[in-house]
Amino acid sequence: MQRALGGLHRLYQGEKLLYNITIPDALCSIKLEKIDNEGERVELYNILKANKKVLELYEQISLSLLDSAGSFDKIIVPWSGGKDSTTALLLALKKYGRKKVTAVYVNTLVDFPENEEYIEKQQNNSV
Repeated sequence: MQRALGGLHRLYQGEKLLYNITIPDALCSIKLEKIDNEGERVELYNILKANKKVLELYEQISLSLLDSAGSFDKIIVPWSGGKDSTTALLLALKKYGRKKVTAVYVNTLVDFPENEEYIEKQQNNSV
């Protein structure tokens, strides 16, 4: 997604523009305009390959940020099973190691049932 001026967000799939979404700062009314483009099928492997250098840079920046936080005996990472918390967990494991890191899942009653099943499956695999 790309944000332009005036709250305009452009949603792409591959190189094709699919939607213009206008979200004003006041959030009073959101306007969705579908563009007459069919999306293209983009394989995850190709996306990762095309963005490898950027992803590696983000990882270096994130690990550097963890370096600046100092050293700890125990690290607790809240983990929902989603992409953001999984990324945080993987970075913590890479920086501090498996012995120092504990992932904690708290059911907030807003997660998809599949998240909880995934978490349980991962817990069983790590024991």
